[in-house]
Parts: sequence; structure tokens; C-alpha cells
Amino acid sequence: MAAMRQIRSTPAGANASYTCLRRQAYEELLGGDRRSAERILKQWIRARGDAAASCLYPDVLESLEGLLASGAIIGAITNGASNPQQIAKLAPFFSFCASGEEDAIFPHRKPSPVIFEAAVARARDLGWSGSLQSWWHVGDDPATDVSAAARVGLRTVLVSRPGKAENRFSVTSAAELAARAAGADRKADLTVSSLQGLAEKIGKASKKVGLHFGA
Repeated sequence: MAAMRQIRSTPAGANASYTCLRRQAYEELLGGDRRSAERILKQWIRARGDAAASCLYPDVLESLEGLLASGAIIGAITNGASNPQQIAKLAPFFSFCASGEEDAIFPHRKPSPVIFEAAVARARDLGWSGSLQSWWHVGDDPATDVSAAARVGLRTVLVSRPGKAENRFSVTSAAELAARAAGADRKADLTVSSLQGLAEKIGKASKKVGLHFGA
């Protein structure tokens, strides 16, 4: 992580994708060995997916089952490279993913409206014909999830878990975090402390459960 943060602090690194940052960090640590760096990157991506599956909150799968049973189409909007469709435990629930690491989307990560618009387009391609007001974006960041999604016209759920720890693996600088906090100018339509019973809670907040997205 230290190597990635160092690279990201440079002018070139500031505009690089997370995948490129990690690849560059591996390459530097390996003395310029690009082939080995690429191999390790692929191994890391697989290991990250395995780790994500084993680190899910206890309420995640039950919540996804409830949302799916309610008729929701579930997708992911993420700034990272992880795709729930490639994680065995999560794949059955997700119809698509929009990632800020994709060539078609980068560098327009959240809070950019571009990544949300890309997700909407993919939902349309799957046959979703609802209004943006029937789309619920579920996330844990007041700025990049709640405020960003609200500006696009989506309804929002803020997941505020008690005692949530700081992400020590993040490459985001203190200045970026401060700027992000300043961008939290919208209030969530619904705030929850866990995902338990999420479909029912959204159902009460909306006459009809529409499209639900996790971040």
C-alpha cells in the first residue's frame, strides 16, 4: 500500500486507475519485472475475490435474497475492480456491474454522474424500464454514494454501521477525504444501521420496490 500511495502522490499517478497503480507498485518492487508484476496482479485479483466472499457482513446474503424475492434487479456500482458477478457467493444475485476501472468509464469514478449513467444504461439493456425515482442506490458513503446518486435523480439508502473502522487499505489521501466530505450535500431517503430487512424497509419508503444497487 505504501508503494501505491507514493505512486498516486505523483502527477501521473493521480490520474491512474487503481489497477494501474497496483501493477506499477508490483513492478517497482520487483525491479522492473513486468511479466512477474502482471502475474502477481492476476493472483491478487483472485485472492481479493476469495477474501471478499469470506468477509461479508452476516446480513448481506439474507438481504440480497430478500431484494431478489421482491422482484428487484440488483447491480453494483463500484470505483474498484471487484465484480460481484465473479464472486461465487454473490454472483447469483447480481445482473451487472459498472466499475470505475473499466476503460469505458474510467476516470469517471463516483461521485461522477457518468458511472451512474453507465449503470442505468446497462439496466436498460437488460429490459429495465422504470423511472430514475424508482431506482434505489445503496451505499455507505454520504458523498460518493448518497449525494452523488441523488444528484442524478436516484433515491438513496445510507448504510451507517456502528463502529465501522477506517479502511487502512485505501490509497485515498487526507485531502481527498476532506474534499469528499465537503461534497456530502444531500440527505439519504433512508438510513439503516444494517442490511437486515432492507427490502421491507425500502418497500415502506416507496410504494413500489424498484431497482436496487449496492456499492
